[in-house]
Amino acid sequence: MKSTLKFSLFTALLSLGLAGCSKQEAPTPTVPSAAATTANANGESILRAGERLTAGQFLQSYGGQYRLVMQGDGNLVIYRLADFSARWSSRTAGNPGAFCTMQSDGNFVVYAANGRPLFTGGAQDRPNVRYFAYLVDNGILYTAVNGAAIKAISR
Repeated sequence: MKSTLKFSLFTALLSLGLAGCSKQEAPTPTVPSAAATTANANGESILRAGERLTAGQFLQSYGGQYRLVMQGDGNLVIYRLADFSARWSSRTAGNPGAFCTMQSDGNFVVYAANGRPLFTGGAQDRPNVRYFAYLVDNGILYTAVNGAAIKAISR
C-alpha cells in the first residue's frame, strides 16, 4: 500500500512538470541528426555522446537515490526518490516532444521537437575525446570527458 502511494505521488509530480533552477548560457549548439541514437538508459546513470532521452526515459544515479526524467511536457527534471521531490529542472515545460542529448562536442542540450535548443550546458569542444553526462548520488548532473567530471549542469 505504501509503495503504491509513493508511486502515485511520483507520477503526479511528473505530470506537474515542476521547475527549480535557472538556465545556463552556452554557445549555440548543433542540432543532432534524425539518426541520433535513443538511449536505452532507463536505470543507467550515464548518457553517452550521440545518445538522447525522449519522453518517459530517465537516468538513475548509481545508488538509486536520484532520477533525471525527460518528461512528456518537455521538462527535464531531477527527482530525489526518497521523497519524490523535484531538485532541479531545465525549465523547458510546454514543449511536448522535446528531448535531451549529450553531443559529441561536449554540449548537453534539451531540444524542442522542431530542433530549436531550449537549454544548453557543458560546452567544451575538445577534439578526440569521449564526452558523456552522468547523474551522481548527490542529485547533480555532470558532463565529463574521458571519465573526469568537467562541469556541473544542474547547479
